[in-house]
Amino acid sequence: ITPGPANYVTFATSANALGSGRLHLVPFGEAREMTTNTRSQEREINYDNMGVSYAIPENDIWHLAASPSGGKVAAACSEGVVILRQPEHSWGNTIQKPIGDAEFMAVSFKDESVLLAGMRSGTVWLMDLRTRDATSRLRHGSGVTATRTLLDDNYVVVRGLEAMSIYDLRFTPLSDSLSKPYMTFPGSYASDRFGLGFDYDPVLGVIATGML
Repeated sequence: ITPGPANYVTFATSANALGSGRLHLVPFGEAREMTTNTRSQEREINYDNMGVSYAIPENDIWHLAASPSGGKVAAACSEGVVILRQPEHSWGNTIQKPIGDAEFMAVSFKDESVLLAGMRSGTVWLMDLRTRDATSRLRHGSGVTATRTLLDDNYVVVRGLEAMSIYDLRFTPLSDSLSKPYMTFPGSYASDRFGLGFDYDPVLGVIATGML
């Protein structure tokens, strides 16, 4: 759910034989839950004619994040990072060319204009959405499943398939070798697959991570 004043639910649907993967934005409070099978109680969200959706051709969509204001949504895709921006009155009907050309698996906003984007390879990029410039700032030891900026903007937490670590961006120079973490959490806090839940509460200083 994007923060106010935008107040949208944003989600993705996978590509299949019938069409491309899509990003959907639905006004919060207007989606209606419907029972489609009373025996199994399976449910779906009916979003027809209530929101907007965007096709992302030839891409798998791995992760979504909303900016602090809710005015931007980023999607980590198999061919780059896609950005949606909210115009003055409504979401537009076009989508910009993805930033990058490789498989991104996780995104989070460092602030309204700067994005953290993690790749299957373990590389984490900083992307300036004002200029569309991107720079590789660190290399994690396994595929990145989640990123967050901590209360101090110099520190970021990166959860991977094999380890979860905190890095100080002031001491992660560009290099072909793995970056040295500020600290690493026990291996049990890693994610053995992509798509598990993850979040950080700056008020409590607590990291919540899904595990199987």
